[in-house]
Parts: sequence; structure tokens; C-alpha cells
Amino acid sequence: MELYNRITKLKYVPALLAGFVIALPSNVMSKLFHSKSKLFLVGENGGVGFQDNGKFVFEELLKRNTGKTYWMTFALNCNTDLKNQCRIGTVRGYYLYFRSAAVFYTHSLSTDIAPLANHIVFFNPLHIEISHGVEGFKKKIQTNLVTNYPADLYTCSNSFEMQIKHDYWKIPNDKLSITGVARYDGLPIQKASHFTPRRILYMPTWREWDYQESSADFKLTNTFKQINNLCTDSNLSNLLQQYNMHLVLRLHPFFQKYSECFDSTKFAKNISVTDDDVSALIRDSDILITDYSSVSWDFLYSLKPVLFFQFDRDEYLNVRGSYLQIPEDLFGPSTTDWRKIPEILQNQILKFDSSRLIKQRDKYFDYSDRKNSARIVEACTDLLDEE
Repeated sequence: MELYNRITKLKYVPALLAGFVIALPSNVMSKLFHSKSKLFLVGENGGVGFQDNGKFVFEELLKRNTGKTYWMTFALNCNTDLKNQCRIGTVRGYYLYFRSAAVFYTHSLSTDIAPLANHIVFFNPLHIEISHGVEGFKKKIQTNLVTNYPADLYTCSNSFEMQIKHDYWKIPNDKLSITGVARYDGLPIQKASHFTPRRILYMPTWREWDYQESSADFKLTNTFKQINNLCTDSNLSNLLQQYNMHLVLRLHPFFQKYSECFDSTKFAKNISVTDDDVSALIRDSDILITDYSSVSWDFLYSLKPVLFFQFDRDEYLNVRGSYLQIPEDLFGPSTTDWRKIPEILQNQILKFDSSRLIKQRDKYFDYSDRKNSARIVEACTDLLDEE
């Protein structure tokens, strides 16, 4: 994506300067007369999609009607009224940025809201990083590809994540707020008495050491071989057929370029690959198989069972690392051997009782009341009131 390339982002400089100049008179007048802006911008995932934490914060702002709210995107879409959308990188987009009271983003200011805007230090709005997922399984990658411009507030899903961001990321406690995860407001909660699983979602995470491989070379990696072994396992297929279940493989977005490597016609019966919307898959699936994906937190919050298939556990923990103690802190059965998965499903997952997950959820989440988006907006409002 071009937003992750510093050189190609230079094309936004003319629009950035024009937007700043056009907003300048209004900003000067606001400063002189001490009038506060009531304009908010929200974006997520590099300006693509409308399904993550940004979506729920955006809808909460619209519901409260406390000011004008815009969805920042690269492609105008039918998910919300066009009058509430603005293209990233346009003169209008930069004008709105410099006139805003606050902006909310999941990944970074530069990718989700206004490329290069952090280089102008005047008339900046509050920056609220609402994150993409729950921190815990994977240590943060240090990268120079994206401008890690500091935010004024970082939301945290729980006390454990707040400790990570303070101890490891060195963010001051006064910039951290435990709000919960915005998109969890839309997650259904599994009821034990109604657990009749029909769909298993298999969603392995990406590995940066495989990312630059060609499709031909990727097929030679241990990652491909392990995923493919599971998807072609006849014992797993027999179990799925016995219980009238289906397993769908969903690749991480960073691995979508390797989708051609996985041919459903060669998979065992009742196993397929999909590129369907991740949020819909999370909502509609009953069981998750993963390794270190933050999607597992979504399932825990929903009281749905998780099986951890960590075929490269030693290598992954050595190269990438985790904030958790693995396997001790896992909230589901785990294995490093794909051959054991049918047995674990049969003897542990299918005899699932959600009551045992409630303690695990309460351990990792401070809130389960579906008011996370409201807390995020209220935390922003409190900051604005202090100005």
C-alpha cells in the first residue's frame, strides 16, 4: 500500500498545504474568539473497509449528534451517507483535519486520516488511537514504514493491555484509558445451552519472515505446509462430516497475496478457503482455530471456544515474542501437531461449556457491557473539556 511508503506520500504535499491555508482564517478566528470546533474525523485500516473499531466509534459519534462527523476513506462507499464521507489525501480532507476537534484512527494518523499532516504543528486536533486489536499474543514490530506520530490518547481493551503499553511501549499512564474494544459492542455472546457448532473458522496469523516470498517460494515454507496439512487431513474431514460442520480457512490480509496457493478443490471434504469479510466470519463462526491471531480475543469476549494450533511455537516466540506466557496463559487447548486437532475438537471443544470461559473473559476484560464505543467518545470529550 502506498501509504506505507514515505516517498510516494510526497504527492500529498500540495493538497496538505492547500488544506492548511484554506483552514487558516477560520482557525485564527476561532482562536481569537475562543470558539471550539465540533468536528470529528474517524478512519481505520489504511482507509479501506468499514467494519473495525473506527466504524463503531463513528456510529457512536453520529448517534450523540455532538457535532459534524466524517468517515475518512479512499473509496466512498454505501455503508454510510455520502455526505458524511471524505476522501483521504484531498484538499477537503486536509481542510477538515485542520478544522477538527479530534480524530480517531486504528493504525496511524498518516494511513487512516491525513498523510503527512503531523509535519504541520499548528492547529492540530486531538489524536485518539483506538487500535485495531487486543495486544498480547504478538510483540509490536518496530518499523520505519509508518510514521508513529504520538497520540494524545490511547485506548486500552483491559488492564493487561494498559500495562503493556506503559511498560513496553513507554506511553505515560495519563495518555492511556481503559475503554474496551469498540467493535466488541457488535459481537453476539454465545449461550452454553445453544451451542450447536456448524462453522469452524481457521485463521492463522501472518509471519513477517514469510512476507517477501514469491508464491512459488511460499509453498516451500513451513507455514504453507502446516496450513495445508490441516486443510487436507482426512481425519479432520471425517469429524466435520460426522457433526455436520464446515471449516473455512481465512488468510490474514497480509497473506492474501498467497491465496492462489490454497486450492479448495484439493482440500478434504467440508473444508474450504474464503476471503469473506472477517467481522462477519467472526460473528457467524462457532469455533476458532488459530495460532497467535488477535481474533482469538474476539472469540473469548463472545464466549466461543478457541483451539490454538501453534506449529512453530518455539520459532515464533524466539523471533517475534509474546507479552503472554505461552502456553500457560492460553484460554483454550493448544497443540503444535496438526494430527492432534481432530482429537482435541472431539474430546474438548465439542464438549464445550461457556461457563468455564467466563472466568477467563473476566480476567482479561474489564468490561463486557457493550458500552466500549461510548467510553471512547466520553474519554475524548473529557480531554476536550480540559483544553
